[in-house]
Amino acid sequence: MLTSVLIVPNARVSDSGLYYCVARFTDGTNSSQSNESFVNITGGIRIIYFPQENNSISIIISSLLLFISSPSFRIQCKGSGDITWINPNGEPVTFNNTSTPHQSSNGILNFTQSPTNGELYTCLSDTGASDSVFVTIDNPAIYTSNSSILIKSSTIIMTATIRVYVDGLDPPPTPNNITWHHNEQLIHNTSSYMLTSNNTVLAITGQGSSLIGSYTIRVRTINGDSSVTVNVTYPDAPTITIDGPDIIREGDNVSLHCNITSSLPVNNISWYFATSSSTETLLQLQEPLLMIVNARRDSSGFYICSVTDDVRTTNQSIEIHIQYMDTISSIMSDAPSPTEELSHSPTNTSSLTEALSYAPTDTPSLTSTTVTTASTAVIIPVVLLSTSTIVIIVIITVSIAVYAKRKNKKRAFSSEHISTIPNAAYEDINKLNININPAYGETTIQQNDVTYEEIQI
Repeated sequence: MLTSVLIVPNARVSDSGLYYCVARFTDGTNSSQSNESFVNITGGIRIIYFPQENNSISIIISSLLLFISSPSFRIQCKGSGDITWINPNGEPVTFNNTSTPHQSSNGILNFTQSPTNGELYTCLSDTGASDSVFVTIDNPAIYTSNSSILIKSSTIIMTATIRVYVDGLDPPPTPNNITWHHNEQLIHNTSSYMLTSNNTVLAITGQGSSLIGSYTIRVRTINGDSSVTVNVTYPDAPTITIDGPDIIREGDNVSLHCNITSSLPVNNISWYFATSSSTETLLQLQEPLLMIVNARRDSSGFYICSVTDDVRTTNQSIEIHIQYMDTISSIMSDAPSPTEELSHSPTNTSSLTEALSYAPTDTPSLTSTTVTTASTAVIIPVVLLSTSTIVIIVIITVSIAVYAKRKNKKRAFSSEHISTIPNAAYEDINKLNININPAYGETTIQQNDVTYEEIQI
């Protein structure tokens, strides 16, 4: 006893209907048919097609509808819930009956003229069920729902499947009319490529990197040539941005954060440092946050966030500039200051103020002139003896001489006596010898021996 099993994969509402089995001898001399069995598949969408001029209908069993015989036709979507037709732009088809196509409240999509290009329409139920149909006038016709397939690993062995729908009239396409090409190279059944379902399904098996490329399906009949291309490719590279300042001060702490947006799982995150004249130096692994502690001058450079997934490594960098203060040169530490120079005057000499205390009014004025270079300021003290002070000293000297002359008129002294006891004020003035040395900023006061000559009257 022989048994045959029919399996309907991925059953849809459109698969509902009568099913029966027919058995024949291999020589075809005898056959028998089983009883018909009606199979009702619910919970989905069923799309049916019928020409405008008659009531005959046909269930669309693929996503491709080729129409040539009638410029006017209808497509009806049946299923539970409220039905809405969606046009190729993702918008509901209008209910305005003067437009083509337009939809009716009973789920019918009405065409009054043929579309110039192939168009995809989707029947959507408020229960969440949906189905689509591609309407075209191409002969032969070919359609696939996926224009690209994403490979999510370059190293893992995997299988990618491309399915197309083919139709045509007078004659319809045969498997010999359907060919596949990978990067313009004809494909045959091998361990890497398997063609099934009358060459309408291609399964590609291999390492992810070997699957990458363009796959073109061509259908050729006496009526023409139609083709469609499917790209097998990697997802887009991850998007990386780095949060952080580009200018910081020397000694500061700063954090850099690597923000990653990726359609693939991230396997590794690495931080590197480089300058325009150096190679990359690994700083840190597996952390999107990088801390720069106590930034130094040599911390200036490029900080690179490197992200690796199953497909590629993607980098993003930020340039950091370190700001620092210029070094200010100072005078040699062992050079004496002007104050120290003045403090080293002879111990037996009174201060400048005390030495000039006998002047009636004016005193020598002490000023300073500052000479500034890029990093050194040298202060040169200058003692200016005013002209009025000099005049006063001369007047006092003359006055003392006159006074001494008058005293000599009254008394007769020997030359030895006169030279031993000079006038006190005259002695104080003449004992002061002020020495100014601008080159070293010194001011010294010396006391000299005073001799006197006898004034002859």
